[in-house]
Amino acid sequence: MWIPGLSLIFLTVQYLMSDSNRLPAVQSEVKNRKLQIPTKLYRIGELVRYTPFSRQTIHNYTTMGLISEAEWTDGGHRLYDETVFDRLSEIIHLKKTKTLSEIRRILKKEDTAAIASSACQTNGGSGKKVTSRSQPTKATRKRRWIDR
Repeated sequence: MWIPGLSLIFLTVQYLMSDSNRLPAVQSEVKNRKLQIPTKLYRIGELVRYTPFSRQTIHNYTTMGLISEAEWTDGGHRLYDETVFDRLSEIIHLKKTKTLSEIRRILKKEDTAAIASSACQTNGGSGKKVTSRSQPTKATRKRRWIDR
């Protein structure tokens, strides 16, 4: 005799029993591994909410190269990581005494120095320095075009 829902109950009980057998193994795997917390990415609207800048200002700063996006969504929206808040704080501080052109030069020098110090490596004890290059991002190509 067929009872409606009986197979669903049977499958649920079977799933719960199999899951309880795996629970200690999963817990031991979690104890042995360090969990990686994904970095938080912020859309431009969230930056507007958490900073004194407008949407247009953040867009302009990105275009000028003062800040850079970490990723792009499939829909073409910019996503910024948490480092952008430090950068915007630095811009606020520099803006009191400097023009945007001067700020861009200062930040570009800082970026160049940071990249050079982290990207240069000694080549197997020969003393030669090897720098790694990657493909420029869309924003970098756009900034180069604007700087012409």
